[in-house]
Amino acid sequence: MKHIVDILLAYKLYSGIIAVVILLELVRIPLGTFNGPSRLDVVAHFLFPATIGPLLAVFLQKINLISVKSTPVFVFLAVLLGIFVEVAWEIVEFFVDLVLQLGWQLNNFDTMFDITLSIIGSCLGAVIFTYLYKKRF
Repeated sequence: MKHIVDILLAYKLYSGIIAVVILLELVRIPLGTFNGPSRLDVVAHFLFPATIGPLLAVFLQKINLISVKSTPVFVFLAVLLGIFVEVAWEIVEFFVDLVLQLGWQLNNFDTMFDITLSIIGSCLGAVIFTYLYKKRF
């Protein structure tokens, strides 16, 4: 837990973006707008993978699960982690719809668009992260 807090405090910009995105998306659930098209949803599917991927990569290094020696490898890992988180979320949405019939996945286009946004966001987020924080890791 200490590592997570250290990382969140060390990379406040990325941590803040994650917190705001999660808060805004969670507020949509009780409001009943989570299962409808939204520009906020588009932004969230771009920003969340862009910010969570690099932070997860730093976390995995901090707990000595991986050792990344070069910036290109870090960027690649951060991109993969961002995309993984998005795909995992889309699977959660699928099972929520399957079990609870809440309509979180509007259609196949929406799911594929969300995944495409996460790929672009993960790439940009990882590159910007390494530019901003290269000296820290």
